[in-house]
Amino acid sequence: MRGIEFRGIGKLSEKWEFGFLCEIHTGILAIQPRFCDGDIGIERIKVIPETVGQYTGLKDKNGVKIFEGDIVKTFNEDSSVWKLDEVIFSESAFCIDSFCPCLAIDAEFNITVIGNIHDNPELLHTEDKA
Repeated sequence: MRGIEFRGIGKLSEKWEFGFLCEIHTGILAIQPRFCDGDIGIERIKVIPETVGQYTGLKDKNGVKIFEGDIVKTFNEDSSVWKLDEVIFSESAFCIDSFCPCLAIDAEFNITVIGNIHDNPELLHTEDKA
């Protein structure tokens, strides 16, 4: 079974925080680095809600965890043409944006994480290259 993990950019730290997602108050999200049921003293890091993404349970061909909001480079079957695309959650599955809702990503894909939509939005505006 895959562990449920989230990431989000901390409101104060302005860096990526990883762990379990919790809602402190309505609309105020936080990441807690470790699971703890009901422990008031556990550290919770407030995050920018728009930056929160869930771990897909998969890793790219280099062993990098793939999160919702990552920008990935996908290749065709013979690895001669590549395309940049965003990982999204749609119709109960994590998928690559241009293939949704038809094709959910799985371990068989030849993909590489090259950034994310928050740190590298300009990547999605580059031309596909051959």
